[in-house]
Amino acid sequence: MRRDSLGASITEVPWTDWVRLHRPLQWTKNLVVLSALVFGGQADSASHVVMALIAVVSFVLVSSAGYIWNDWWDRERDRVHPEKRHRPIASGRVDPGAALCWGAGLLLAASALSLLVSPALLAIVAIYVLLMGAYTTHLKHIPVLDVVVIAIGFVLRAVAGAVAVDVAMSRWLLVCTLLLSLFLGYGKRRHEFVSLGRRAALHRPALGLYSVTLLNGLIVTTASLTLLAYTAYAATTATVTTHWPMLLTVPIVVLAVGRYLILIFRHNSGGSPEAILVRDRLLILAIASWTLAMVAVLARFQA
Repeated sequence: MRRDSLGASITEVPWTDWVRLHRPLQWTKNLVVLSALVFGGQADSASHVVMALIAVVSFVLVSSAGYIWNDWWDRERDRVHPEKRHRPIASGRVDPGAALCWGAGLLLAASALSLLVSPALLAIVAIYVLLMGAYTTHLKHIPVLDVVVIAIGFVLRAVAGAVAVDVAMSRWLLVCTLLLSLFLGYGKRRHEFVSLGRRAALHRPALGLYSVTLLNGLIVTTASLTLLAYTAYAATTATVTTHWPMLLTVPIVVLAVGRYLILIFRHNSGGSPEAILVRDRLLILAIASWTLAMVAVLARFQA
């Protein structure tokens, strides 16, 4: 019976480890792809909904492949991380070679699906793959830029959604997506830096070049810019001329960002944004309220 470098039996790998390899909780990030469908007023078109959902699935597959590539590449460093050492590849429960082959299959499937929508979507997926590949091998070792690259990945998701439904993406929404991603990303870096302490540089060299002061400044700056950008969007979007309730969503966003800042600075809980957003009751309430408000505003605008 073949065994990997840590002695785990390859044929005895639980299916749950293969599921964890894809990081399903982080699939929620790909909902950004649907923003153009919703804000572009195309949600009432069945064909556009189908195209948008195909684009979402494409990014679920390609992002899962990226996670596998990242875990394969970082398997040695992850073994010194208090949480990441339990990941399937780092722990030795999943064979690195088998995982890499599976990731390649996911890339092929994502490419085929995106091509069903349009060559332009396939091009965006390809750009995303190249960007995340470079991030894993080189770019994540450059402080500040490491988070910028991740944020650009979210912008590419938003652009992919616009391409899938053939609408022009609001510039303000792209700016908001970029800034919000930066805010969450620097919060995650702060959590890693504080949690790992002296071992931070061993896990990721770029972390050794950060400081709590620098990260705090970046978090506050990006949070402030996010609120300003969203307020500008709410005040200038076409819907506000006839549907002023759009402005009422601004306090909800302020509440959500403020709550997240408390979780970052008081509880050092910024390590897993996707987990926080489904566990913190106040954030869940804010997100639900914002969603209902946006549905009401957009429904009136499209009426």
